[in-house]
Amino acid sequence: MPQLEAISKILTHQREAWDGSGIPAGLAYDAIPLESRIICLLADFQQKMKAYKQYSSDKNPITQALDDCEALAGKRYDPKLLDALSLLVMGMQQGMTLQAYQPKIATGMWLVNSSDVNKKATSS
Repeated sequence: MPQLEAISKILTHQREAWDGSGIPAGLAYDAIPLESRIICLLADFQQKMKAYKQYSSDKNPITQALDDCEALAGKRYDPKLLDALSLLVMGMQQGMTLQAYQPKIATGMWLVNSSDVNKKATSS
């Protein structure tokens, strides 16, 4: 499915590291798709936060997870994305909230190739 090629590229490169030491292609810096860098950072941050919630009660799990991620700035993670994440965390600790929007998708319609539908409509 050609429509999913971009998504495939994003998911393929989500384990790349900012310094080029990641997998599968060893991409570095801006050669790594932005979406892949975001997914990598947020997935790791979420996983660390969950682990700290389960196994530690000394420090705030969000702060611990952020500290761990910041220790890898410039190595594993894009430093600019870490700056954005730390601002977001700081805002949420001060009471900021974010609304989540659910996309409205008609069941199965995104799988249909629009050019195929147009060809069938004009040939009828």
